[in-house]
Amino acid sequence: MRIDKKKPNNVREHKINKEIRSKFVFLIDKEGNKIGNVYWSEAMSKAEEDNMDLVQIAENAEAPVCKIMDYGRFCFEQKKSKKKAKKDQKMNEKKEIKMNPAISANDLSVKIKKIMECLTEGYKVMVLCVFKGRQIDYPEIAMKMMEEIISATKDLAKPESDPKLDGKRLILNLNPIKK
Repeated sequence: MRIDKKKPNNVREHKINKEIRSKFVFLIDKEGNKIGNVYWSEAMSKAEEDNMDLVQIAENAEAPVCKIMDYGRFCFEQKKSKKKAKKDQKMNEKKEIKMNPAISANDLSVKIKKIMECLTEGYKVMVLCVFKGRQIDYPEIAMKMMEEIISATKDLAKPESDPKLDGKRLILNLNPIKK
């Protein structure tokens, strides 16, 4: 039997209207002004006058903080902001391009085009040049290749630092230039 950790659809994050079980509440009106401690019934009548909901924002020991608002719109805006935050978070991802120092000129130009595509989409790019066998004895070949990549992408990206040799890998990080 599988147990889902997700909460059921009918369970809300906040208590609204008659779900609030407190005699006194700290009330905030729809404009955001703090009214103070009032009876729950008085707060409910003010919410009903404005055709809004009484939503419990925070649960305190003395009086829970409640705000008069349109709960449906509030939920919609929260979903929208979460979606936007998730979308913006994706742009912080790093794309990785691997190559070998014995790569041909044509293959290098294809890799450079791929790097340029990723940079125009707004991704950070990590270029890895992996050495095999005795290729590590000639790191100047890979350095020359990295310089060629830097010069080809100078309009789109700025290197974080000079290419670094890390074991059997030469690493170059490129950050897109924001326009």
